[in-house]
Amino acid sequence: MTAEDDFDEFVRARWTATARLAYALTLDHQKAEDLAQDAFTKLWFHWRKVRDGNPEAYLRKIIASTFLSGRRRRWLGERPTETPPE
Repeated sequence: MTAEDDFDEFVRARWTATARLAYALTLDHQKAEDLAQDAFTKLWFHWRKVRDGNPEAYLRKIIASTFLSGRRRRWLGERPTETPPE
């Protein structure tokens, strides 16, 4: 079995648990799915190194660190003003 097949099987087996963990952190279904997808994407880049170890623990660490780094970022979005910008 190739590394890609191993990864696909791991994603199928762990998707539900990963999405639940992400939901427990975000309390929002859409943000939880985005967080789970981001975590699996990041895991993919390290898959060859971690697949023989404990990839589930590594995935949980990715989820936690991604969630926390997103919470620390300052939102620089819309700011209400009295007059609209030109």
